[in-house]
Amino acid sequence: PATTKASADQSAALERYGLSRVLVIHMERAGRVLGLLDDAQRIGMPLQILNATDGLNNDNFRSKTLPLSLPDSTCADIIGAIFDSHERAWEIVASSSKPALVLEDDVRFPPDIASALTLRMRELPEGFDVAL
Repeated sequence: PATTKASADQSAALERYGLSRVLVIHMERAGRVLGLLDDAQRIGMPLQILNATDGLNNDNFRSKTLPLSLPDSTCADIIGAIFDSHERAWEIVASSSKPALVLEDDVRFPPDIASALTLRMRELPEGFDVAL
């Protein structure tokens, strides 16, 4: 079946780079992921989308202790939401037995991503935990 072939191709792409997954933190309302999806399709890289916590539309992350110094600012309100999104990504990655690549949704792959990623993975020390 076609899904088995696609799944095998995706697994092979991840294996080629020594990755368990490519996780993309994506804010749905921002609509920024389309370029990355095109890039990933071009090189056959499967992406796992993690819906980001929306600090603007989720009252759980509104600032309750400090007033904003700028009335139109949203930064203070969304810091908790940003952390929540990244913490969920860290939990997923920590449960993997192989390294994972975590990206924001507005990232674009350069034309040489395959060679650059292969080189970077080779340069990392044995047993590394985080590479920035």
